[in-house]
Amino acid sequence: MVNKFILPEKISPPIIAHRGASHLAPENTLAAFRMAHVSGARWVEFDVMMAACGELIVFHDRTLERTTFATGDVSDFAYEYLSTLDAGSWFDPIFRDEKIPRLTEVLNLLSHYKMAANIEIKASQGNDVEIAHKIFQVVNAWQSRHPIPLFFSSFSVLALETMRQISSEVSLALLLDQWCDEGPETLERLNCHYLSLRQEDITSETLQSVKLTQKKILAWTVNEPARAAQLFDWGVHAVFTDVPEVLIAKMA
Repeated sequence: MVNKFILPEKISPPIIAHRGASHLAPENTLAAFRMAHVSGARWVEFDVMMAACGELIVFHDRTLERTTFATGDVSDFAYEYLSTLDAGSWFDPIFRDEKIPRLTEVLNLLSHYKMAANIEIKASQGNDVEIAHKIFQVVNAWQSRHPIPLFFSSFSVLALETMRQISSEVSLALLLDQWCDEGPETLERLNCHYLSLRQEDITSETLQSVKLTQKKILAWTVNEPARAAQLFDWGVHAVFTDVPEVLIAKMA
């Protein structure tokens, strides 16, 4: 069972660095998480996928093309190969030594900086149950030695259901492109703490409906300070951003 999962009542500052400080360094790399720390962010969000060998890696896309010079589905390759890829030069040549990190490497870095995390479960090819179990096992073992505040999110209801079946203690966030009629029932059934919505689809009217669920609302991805201020005025709990340094400076 869980040793200790910590979830503060308030995310402060209410800024979550989306895939790290992804405007300043290549997303989902150790460099991006270091830059998030330098930017003043206390929370980061990152995506966890499973390599062919079962290793849990921090990577967003289903395929390799956008953020490496390789091709093919991530899940087709073992980490022995994925670890050799250049995951930084696409962003800027100065990052050519950045690699696709393992989940444990990112957790260790966050522990060093005393940062908190939103771990997004990226299920693929029907591995929703398997990846949820693997992520829980790795994070639970690590968390027993290095407890930091964290919660899990996913578009996969099955992955979240699996997490909830494993433990009543973990904190969950349901990811939705749009608020829908099934939203309240799903949030209640999974006992989610958060609802995470695409910011373009959030209106004041939408939030009035969502607030009836009594769940904390997160918005992604918000890069304009004026939009962030508007969402906070409407009652959004925190926002994900590629530019944490910009939003945090505006809040100072």
